[in-house]
Formats: sequence, structure tokens, C-alpha cells
Amino acid sequence: MKRGLKVGLAVAMLASAAGAGIFAQWAMHTVTESAPARPTSKVPASWREFRTGRGHVVHVTEQSLACTECHSAGESFHVPNMRVCTGCHEERARIQHGLHSNHVDALLGVAQCTSCHGFNPSPRAADPWTCIDCHEQPQGELNAVSVHADEKCEKCHHPHDTPAIEPMDCVSCHKREHNVHGRDEQGAKNCLTCHRAHALGRTAQARCTECHDKPDALFEGGHESCTGCHKPHGFGVKEVESCRSCHRSQHVLAEANPNAQHACKDCHDPHAVARTTDATCKQCHTSTTPKHPNVQGQTCTTCHTPHPSFANAPPSDACTSCHRQAETDHAAHAGRAACTTCHKPHAFAHPQQPAACAGCHEPQLTATAKNAGHDKCLGCHQGDIHGAELKPIACASCHEGVHPRSDHQQCTQCHEPHSGAPLPAAASCNSCHAGELQRAGKQHTQCLSCHTPHEGGKTAGTQCVSCHQITASQNHAQLSGGCTQCHTIHGHGGVLATPSCTSCHTPSMLPGLHQNPEHQQCQSCHKHAHDTGPFSQRETCIECHRAQKDHVPEAKLCQGCHVFRQ
Repeated sequence: MKRGLKVGLAVAMLASAAGAGIFAQWAMHTVTESAPARPTSKVPASWREFRTGRGHVVHVTEQSLACTECHSAGESFHVPNMRVCTGCHEERARIQHGLHSNHVDALLGVAQCTSCHGFNPSPRAADPWTCIDCHEQPQGELNAVSVHADEKCEKCHHPHDTPAIEPMDCVSCHKREHNVHGRDEQGAKNCLTCHRAHALGRTAQARCTECHDKPDALFEGGHESCTGCHKPHGFGVKEVESCRSCHRSQHVLAEANPNAQHACKDCHDPHAVARTTDATCKQCHTSTTPKHPNVQGQTCTTCHTPHPSFANAPPSDACTSCHRQAETDHAAHAGRAACTTCHKPHAFAHPQQPAACAGCHEPQLTATAKNAGHDKCLGCHQGDIHGAELKPIACASCHEGVHPRSDHQQCTQCHEPHSGAPLPAAASCNSCHAGELQRAGKQHTQCLSCHTPHEGGKTAGTQCVSCHQITASQNHAQLSGGCTQCHTIHGHGGVLATPSCTSCHTPSMLPGLHQNPEHQQCQSCHKHAHDTGPFSQRETCIECHRAQKDHVPEAKLCQGCHVFRQ
């Protein structure tokens, strides 16, 4: 049979070479043998076109196979079934190509042998490695071939080996690119863990999260790709890019403080940078529990800017950036106090009185502690403590009607403001009554010895008696004007400059011998104004009447005969 086919094929080839016209429509090929004659097969006219195809040259010309070895004899020639191919090429029957099957039954109707091994005369049919004809488009789960598309497929793939399309080890070519990724040696060498089916590099980058589950590591507008920090083929810790490679001009909090934490990882989790919160701060500042302010659950970073816009920025934002009560952080309390003088930085609640004032006003608080009703600073100092100086309110707002005199309403002129104690005369009375104090003499320098504090100039007559008890019991003690009728204590002449006796005792009105001109000098007989009577002893009269020295020597009182009263 084979011999007959060979003869027939030779005849056909000769006819073709001679340009015979018997193939214009159908060429009749008769096979004769010693055996009974077989049915005649019709060879299609397309044989002239296909006979030069690589598949036919190999099988017919080089291997001398008869047409019926592959084509069924009959009315026409059809494309052989794959089982025809595997009948001879049994060692190639098990491949992993169509749908990644490993058995020929699964390949039928999916990828025929002739899909790659062409029998038509086109130039591409002569090359079985025309894989790109199909794989320039995605094939099922396989990506379209883009990387290495210009390489010869047989360089990496051996379709008829087992397993079939398993590529060569990538490091056979890419010796330097990838030798440290993965947790073991196999992972380090298996490039396809990330680069699948000719995927581009950016496609491989997107696969990082399939193994590295870091949901907060990537975020839009920041760390958008793992390879922004990690080298694609060197994921070791030593190969990670420094934060400063991108954030070169990023300033940090407390930059000038050598003891502060300046490394990025001290505050940021490299794989959760955007989720840095107050909890991060508290890892170091365990004893700080801020209560102010609280903005959307954050306290620390509301005042402390982690990344200020300039170097050596203050460790915290100015209080007055939010609180406008004062112009600057050091302008409160009439410009004499900083915000932190009264407010605790991490607990800005309203300062408690008077404890908050004690830091600066301790002497005043000590004084008010002994002055009942004056222990609250804001009881007397009212107004905006952040603004101008707080002047005390009028004492009369509480002590109404204590002092009747209108010129003594300023209590602090006589009283120490915080203790309420009377000021010394030199500091109080002398401020207004300097002349009176000077004229009072040394015996009367203590104003309050005679004056009651809230009676002003009104002085009771009994006040003199407290010191001058003997004198007050003598002459002139019962005068209606009291002591001050004769003694002008704050007068121009002082306390001793008493008025003349005749200012009250008119000489023409006096009885008896008072009418004698020689008896008009009161002090001649009345030695002291406070005596109950004159010095009427004989000795008093003899001082002037010496000629009467021996006159009635037995008489002790001259006025027994010489009367001064009617």
C-alpha cells in the first residue's frame, strides 16, 4: 500500500513540475497493486498551494509519508484530527497548553497541533513559535504577552516537556535582579510569584498586597506604591529607602532639642503612616494626659504641630492662635503674665481662685487670709483678667455707710488694701493732714489716740480724759466745749497755745478787787488754768504787796478781808 502511494505521489509531483493541466479541477490518482483495486481518491486542487507548506514538506517529502497516513481517503481531504498526530507523536501527546490541560482529550477543539505546526505555505506557518499570534490578547486567566514579547518563546518555554509551559528559571538571565525577596530560597528565585504570564512591572507591584496584608500602608496622595520605599528586587530591611529620600525638607517637632525623638519611625509606623494619632504620642509621654483642646478626638497634634513649616519652630502653637482674649501669649494680665503663668498647658480649665494667683501674689494672699471676706481675688478685682490692669472696685460696694465724711471715702488711703489694717499715720493721715500732724506736737503724733477711725474730725471730749485724768477733774473741765474750747490741738500755736483768759473773762465784768487795774494780770494770782481757785495764800499776795509783809501776821489768807468776789 505504501509503495503504491509513493508511486502515486511521485506521479503527482512530476505532473506539477511539468505544469500538467490535469489539476485544473480534479486530478485522478489511481493506485494499483497486486491486490484487488482500492477506490480512487480525489486530490483537491489546493494541493498545489499546500504542498510547499512546512508540514507537508516534512511529512511528505522528507518522511515520504503517503497522504492517507494523515488524511482519510474519500471524496475530499479534511484537516486531520489531533489523534492522527498523536498516533505517531505519542511522546508529544501530553502537553499543558489549551486550558492548561495535561491530556490530549481536554485539548481537542481547543488547540489543535496544526494551530502551531502549520501545513499551509505562509511564511509564518513555517515557524512553530508564532505564539504571539494568539497571546497578544489575554487568553482566559493569562495576561496578554507584553514583557519579552520580542523574545523567542522557546528561549523560556518548552511546550512538549513536562510540565509544558513551565518557564525556565528567570535568574538564568536576570542574575542580579531578584535574589533576596521572599522568606525562603524558593520564594527568592520564583519570579512568577509577582510577575505572572509576562505581566508588566506595574502589574507585579499591584500583587504585593496579596502576600503582604498591610491595609493602611498605601494611601492616595502619599505612599501609593510599595516600590516607593522598597526596591522591587531587594525587599530586605537594609535596602529600604530612607524616609528622607523623599521628605528631605520635612521639619520635625522640637527639632532644636537634641534629646527629642527625631527619627521618622519614632512616631510613624512605616506601614500605617497616615494613622498616626494621639496614641502614638502617649507611647513616650505616658504621664501626660491632655484635656485641652479636643478637636475630632485629637489633642496633642492640635497644639503641637508634628511637622512645622520652618526649622526650630516653637514646640507648641501660640495659645492666642485660638484664644483671642490677649494680643500675644505674653500680653495677658496687663502685659505682665504669659498664658502658662495661670493656665496649665494640658489642662486649660478656668484657674481656681485664689490658688492660681498665689504664684505671683503670695504676700497679698497671706494678708487677705486674715481679713474675713477678702479671700477671693475676684471679689475685689473684677473685669477681664486678660486685658488691662484690674483696678479694685470701691470698698463702699460692700462697706456702705462706714465713713460719713465725703473726704474719707477712699478706704485704701488709710487701710492696707489686702489685710485691712490701718496704715501708720505717717503713711495715712499724714498724706492729707501733714500740717495738723506737725502742729499737734510730739505728744499727739498718734492720730487714732484722739480720733476714732470712721468718725473723721469728730472728737469726743472724753478722749482727752483718757490721758489727762487729773487735769480733767480741775477747773474748766466742765466747759461746754470741753478741752478744745481752750486748747486748739491742731491750731497754729500748737496744743500749749491757749487763748487769753479775757477771751472768756471780761475784766470789766469781774467782781471785787478784780476791778483794780493792778489785778488785771490773771496769771499773777491764777498760776494754772486748771486750778480750782487762785493761789490765795498770803505768800501769793506778798509777792506784790511786800510792804504789808507784817500786816496782821496771824492771817493766812489775805482775801479774808480783801475780797475778790461780791
